Amino acid sequence: MTSFEDPFEGITTEIIRKIVKLSSQYKEGDFNITENLLSAFNKNKDGTQTNLSGRTQKIIELQSTHYVLCWFHEVRESMAMWNLYSNQDGVAIKIPFKNLNESLVPDPDTKIPIHNFYCGKVDYQDFLDEDKFSQESLNKVKKVGLRKDKSYAHEKEVRYVIKINKSVLLENKETAMILSKQIDLSSLEMKVVCHPRMEKWKKENIKKILRDAKLINSFSVSEIQLRS
Repeated sequence: MTSFEDPFEGITTEIIRKIVKLSSQYKEGDFNITENLLSAFNKNKDGTQTNLSGRTQKIIELQSTHYVLCWFHEVRESMAMWNLYSNQDGVAIKIPFKNLNESLVPDPDTKIPIHNFYCGKVDYQDFLDEDKFSQESLNKVKKVGLRKDKSYAHEKEVRYVIKINKSVLLENKETAMILSKQIDLSSLEMKVVCHPRMEKWKKENIKKILRDAKLINSFSVSEIQLRS
């Protein structure tokens, strides 16, 4: 989660509530959400320590031990998502949820050092509205990896979240720990959807790649019609 643009990713509601409360001390324009937000809030504007002092490291630890795979949960394509996360050379992978879920659930017999694994729809909450933090709201989302600010609601995410132990992270600090799992792509019933503005010759290249992989039936053009 440390690579995500949103600095609130994975932070507990308790900390978010404190940050929202502290933000009210700042004049309009002085409160900016940046990658250094959490560190900045260890002190008040007058230099005194806040209740967040000493919690920054815990937040960083929480974010660095959670790994997230994000999927757009909709039947129809979204032009906004194409524009945000791709370009005219890109493709989108569309897979039935049941097939995707079965392929990603960790095998308990493997020795992958996973502390916790879960999947679910993201709940988008208004982090700037203190009234939203009722006990009912807090009980609604049990996993911090499935909570985001309402400003990201357009993403309509389903997430797969893996949590590893801190000790595993420290052991592999100097080298990337990459564990692979072989997947039968033909069993996923996936569609490789070309960008609405992709040129014809590039679509042919995509077809060739899929044909060589014996996945030509996965090829699909976008359903979105645009002016030339």
